Amino acid sequence: MSLRIGVDARERVRGRQTGTGRYLEEIINRAIEVRPVWRWVCLLSPDGEERISAGSVQYRRLPGWPTPFVDQVVLASAIKRETFDLFHCPYLKGPWWSPCPVVVIIHDLIELRLPPEQGGRIRATPIF
Repeated sequence: MSLRIGVDARERVRGRQTGTGRYLEEIINRAIEVRPVWRWVCLLSPDGEERISAGSVQYRRLPGWPTPFVDQVVLASAIKRETFDLFHCPYLKGPWWSPCPVVVIIHDLIELRLPPEQGGRIRATPIF
């Protein structure tokens, strides 16, 4: 069965390698090997880098940088327009609404333990 899978690939920034970006590259490359009929559409930021060259991978650029508006309105509109069978978000800020199933990956929960000045969230009591 052929699937059309959308990917939030805004971590693929030109000249910068992130852990999330590396994860995306590896998971798509491995999936291409085992499911060559699947089609991938990577949604990039304006300066996003197209790193995977395969016939089953296409790229689209979203207008604007990641902000709550772009994350929840522009991204959701792109998902609807592209008619994906599945949408993959490699970090914990997926769209609240989507016309297709969404897989959100949470790599770690460290931000729940860090103080706000280090990018964490305020918590009255530790959750773990």
